[in-house]
Amino acid sequence: MNTVKVNQGEGFPFPVPPKTDPSKYLAKVTDDPVSLAFSEKFTIHAGLGGGTADAAEVPRIFSELLGKAAGPLAIYVHVPFCLNHCLYCGFAGKTPARGIGTRYAAAVREELKFLGDKKAAEGPVRTVYFGGGTPSCLDPGDLKSIVDTLKANFRLANDCEITL
Repeated sequence: MNTVKVNQGEGFPFPVPPKTDPSKYLAKVTDDPVSLAFSEKFTIHAGLGGGTADAAEVPRIFSELLGKAAGPLAIYVHVPFCLNHCLYCGFAGKTPARGIGTRYAAAVREELKFLGDKKAAEGPVRTVYFGGGTPSCLDPGDLKSIVDTLKANFRLANDCEITL
C-alpha cells in the first residue's frame, strides 16, 4: 500500500493512505462525543466481522452474543473520557464536565443491572476492567457506584481482579 507521510506540524504524525482525509481519524469537539465526535463510523479494531451493524439488528446480535458460553466471566466497563485525545485512538473521548460523567455512570449501572439478570447465574466474575479512555477521569464517587452495582448484581470471585 502506498502511504503519504504528513509532517508533524500538519497535525498527523504517521503515514496515512493517499487521498485519505486525516481529520476522519481525529475526534471533533462536540457536546455529544459518544455519537457526534466522528462524521462516520469505520473499523479500527477487530469486531463482529470488522464491520458495523444495522441499528435494527443490534438487539438480536446482543442477545445472541449474551447466549454464547465464553468461559470464566470477565466484565469490561468502557469509559469514553480522556484528558487528551491520542492520535492513535479511534474512540471518542472527552473530559467528563458538567455532570456528563455522572450521567454516564448512571447508564453503566443500568446496563450492569440488565446484564446481571442475564449472566450472574453463570458463575463468579474473575476480572473487571475499566478501560477505553482514562477511566480515572470519572469522579471517584461515580466509580464507587459502578463497583457497588457490580457487587449487587454479579457474584465476584473472592480473588476478583478489578483494574482501572
